[in-house]
Amino acid sequence: MVMSRSVIALDVTVTAVSIARVAEGEPVPSTGLIVAPPSGRDYSLSATRARTDHTAEMVLDAVLSRGLPTLVVMSKLTLGDMNRDPSGGRRAALWWAITGRLLDAGIPVAELATATAQKWLCGHGAVGHRGYVALDRAVRDTWPSVRDRGETYRMSAVALAAAGCAVVGIPTAVPCTDARLKALSPMVLPSGWRLPETTKSEVA
Repeated sequence: MVMSRSVIALDVTVTAVSIARVAEGEPVPSTGLIVAPPSGRDYSLSATRARTDHTAEMVLDAVLSRGLPTLVVMSKLTLGDMNRDPSGGRRAALWWAITGRLLDAGIPVAELATATAQKWLCGHGAVGHRGYVALDRAVRDTWPSVRDRGETYRMSAVALAAAGCAVVGIPTAVPCTDARLKALSPMVLPSGWRLPETTKSEVA
């Protein structure tokens, strides 16, 4: 039996990891939320390391739950200054712990900024909270029956997974156009990978 190809995207925060999966032949993306163990206000290095490792293992289990994906797209790791983004260091540690486990499992991993995914889906991108809100709305418009996982779930993960599908050639509800492929040029692809050639010319 041939496994259908699939792309999984992960959007990482310190408290939860949003997961989206788009599989060949399944019109509606599946979603999931991995909630990190509570800190209990214990931010010691040993406790933070234990939480990070435990959360990364849960994420890897979820990623592998339906077999090896063709590609995993990580939401680009961005860090603000320590005043506005005090959990940035812990988020980065979790991001790398997850990425390391995926690579060790032999899974190709790409990195894509949310603003780039928005530009790919909507034709324009915005950074920060405004970008997340606009992308959330665009995802719900494109896949009305996608399952919401609550306030902490980031619908951006669905757009990241769908953009990954454009890279590996899995059809989705988003038509693959030259403009969309061009919008993905900032995407960090797995070693040796390239974006597909532009689509067939509009003029025969």
